[in-house]
Amino acid sequence: QQPDLQQQVQEQQQPAEVLQQQQHAELPKCRYPHVPAFLSYIRNRRLVTFRRLDDPKEPGLQLELLQDDDYDTVTAALAGKLGAADASQLRLTQHNAYSNMPQRTPMKYRGVAALHQMLQHANHATDTLYYELLDMPLQQLEQLKSLRVHFHNDKTEFVAEHVVRLPRDSSVADVLKDMSSRLGADYAGRQLRLLEVYHSKIYKVNEPDEEIVNMNENYWLIRAEPVPADEAPPLPPGHRLIHVYHISSRTCSS
Repeated sequence: QQPDLQQQVQEQQQPAEVLQQQQHAELPKCRYPHVPAFLSYIRNRRLVTFRRLDDPKEPGLQLELLQDDDYDTVTAALAGKLGAADASQLRLTQHNAYSNMPQRTPMKYRGVAALHQMLQHANHATDTLYYELLDMPLQQLEQLKSLRVHFHNDKTEFVAEHVVRLPRDSSVADVLKDMSSRLGADYAGRQLRLLEVYHSKIYKVNEPDEEIVNMNENYWLIRAEPVPADEAPPLPPGHRLIHVYHISSRTCSS
């Protein structure tokens, strides 16, 4: 008796199922010895490029990680690749998808839960992170306020950049005291002031008793300089200081 042709067609149209068979064996050298773990790895693996924050255009190095890896796993893998002894002394910065450069603010210690979140910016996926090697654990550094202070001499010439680290409740006077200890005999006993500058214009002269915790060095340039003799307090009666902005009267033609 011939089988029913319609029944054959229906049987062929049933959805197929893929069966995976794996023999039980000891594979101590295999990273993913079982099929579910291997398939999870294939689905979640990410090739990440790490570049030094101070050289964001370098080719960098690449690591294969899993998108669900947590902060500690990511930093430990990077420390191993760099040969760094302590992963806690690494600080990561996320990628800005619009500028193709590092974001202005680095990540906090364990501030981002998983790798796939580190590789997101404004709903854009990236494959790049930036790193710094610190001289102390990041968690300890975050208890301090760090300021990059640009020191200028009496001729207003840039001399050097200093990184000042102080407790977060410190004042401007504490910053100036720290700076005085670094400048040597040429500036011993000189009165210093701390300015916030933007595009070569003085935005603010900070008072000595102001706290430094809210100073934003990512926006303002923090500048220290000797106070000129004709501006040193106390000013003569009836005198006051005003800010002057130098401009060019010539118009620019394109």
